[in-house]
Amino acid sequence: FVVAAALRTQIKGTGISGADGRQVDLHVQHAHLLPDGTVPTIVVTHAEVLWEILAAIVPGVLGMPPSTLDRCSLTYMATMRADDSVASVSSKDSKVYFNVAILQQSECVDVAAMAAGRGWFKGTPAQRKRVWQYWLQRAAMVLGHGPPVGLYDQGVR
Repeated sequence: FVVAAALRTQIKGTGISGADGRQVDLHVQHAHLLPDGTVPTIVVTHAEVLWEILAAIVPGVLGMPPSTLDRCSLTYMATMRADDSVASVSSKDSKVYFNVAILQQSECVDVAAMAAGRGWFKGTPAQRKRVWQYWLQRAAMVLGHGPPVGLYDQGVR
């Protein structure tokens, strides 16, 4: 990844490259950086996985143009309020920010297996479905695709 200049006193910007070659912004709170100021590998790995998920569901499942991903960036920050901390639209730059820490908290990424080229998911097929469904619904909500369905649909509860 490429380390960019600090954006604010609280957040450091870095970049990752998606599988499609797209440069993806990753904004990390300073509290989550290593002592030397670099972004931990585990954060970058989870960011790559979250971007893989978003790059698959936004055009492939939601049917939105691939250029929709140009509006998306990743963050890694403490979660204060679940809805706003997962994915939100910035009032400053109108970008949609997805929080990588949420994916990490779900404990579904097998970093060692990913490093060995064996894929990233750990868990049962039902757990995998839940992870993909969760991010699909969050992306649909924040990108204005329509009302939530599934996990967040009152009719399902």
